[in-house]
Amino acid sequence: MQRANTITRRTQTQEEFMRSVKVALIKKGMSIGELAQELGLSRNTVSLAVNSGIYKPTQKKIKSFLNLFSSAKIGPSFCITNSRLNCSGAPG
Repeated sequence: MQRANTITRRTQTQEEFMRSVKVALIKKGMSIGELAQELGLSRNTVSLAVNSGIYKPTQKKIKSFLNLFSSAKIGPSFCITNSRLNCSGAPG
């Protein structure tokens, strides 16, 4: 049904946030569980905030801890090989 597609569809900004967090975690050698422990939150809460876009206060904590900017654009430092983003941050 159409409703299922609406629920699972992510916005472009959420996709960018998710990628930014995952790249930052890789650079720091951390897992979602370790990030959750550092933030004093459950792994499930952090995972949902990263992957589904809910829990906006948790997203703010994640951005602060990982030093992510709130800008919707992802710059070259967040370039991921074989992703839909090229190194300029523009859809590829």
